[in-house]
Amino acid sequence: MGPSRLTAAERSAVQRLREDYCNNPFDPTAPDTDRALCEVWNAAFPEEPIESAADGQHWMRLGFQSKRPHTDVRSGRLALDQLHSLAKNHPQQLQQLAVEAEQARYPFACACFNVTQMIAVFFDLYEFQAPSPVQCMARADREQLKHFAHLCRVTPQGGRLVLNELFRALVDTMHRAWQEMQTRRAGAVDVMQFPQALQKVAQENATFWRWAHSDISDFLLLSKGHSPARQGILGIPGTLVLHSRRFSLHRHLVPAACCLLPACYILPSRLP
Repeated sequence: MGPSRLTAAERSAVQRLREDYCNNPFDPTAPDTDRALCEVWNAAFPEEPIESAADGQHWMRLGFQSKRPHTDVRSGRLALDQLHSLAKNHPQQLQQLAVEAEQARYPFACACFNVTQMIAVFFDLYEFQAPSPVQCMARADREQLKHFAHLCRVTPQGGRLVLNELFRALVDTMHRAWQEMQTRRAGAVDVMQFPQALQKVAQENATFWRWAHSDISDFLLLSKGHSPARQGILGIPGTLVLHSRRFSLHRHLVPAACCLLPACYILPSRLP
């Protein structure tokens, strides 16, 4: 028996996410754009605060492609909004990641934008055509979309929190994939090999949504590389309890620090 169709409430939850969060146009001249960029920078480098998002070479330290960060925000405002959410809600994590990214010489900001793009394309959240940063990536099928829509519906704060916490977990996955590549190759990797790390992110994301989830705490499994499918092999003693087809985190499990990292840059898309 195949997966059931979305309920009316699930369809509504996804549609609200599309309308209220995923398709807002990006205005590089808007005051809230500069404010968001400043807050991202100040979370990443709190000892070097800025008061304006004026052009400067310092933006490249954070992983933008040029001294003008506004030009790297494409396919609408969602990518900047997700990075800003990370800065506002998890500033210590962002600071750690920005420092590590600068040392490892990979473009953190552009990497995060790739993760956002991959999520939006996978779940068909844009109202316009946009390319996936992962070559030949399959879109979510009915089962995966059903599980995503269900979590958006049952999460009290709504689909926006689900999307931002998924982003957080997948950037962590990106970081882990890049570290593993560096270890295997004794550091002989460069930014041109980031598509391989992105492919790993896409695979783990697709696997995660093969299972139903009822709480965003399940994203901790994803961020640490312990999908339900792999749990029978890897195991996390004392932290997980099996309920039907899904895993629930033990209530005493301490949340892990989320290490986020990069990818290759995406192709630009234009609104119709």
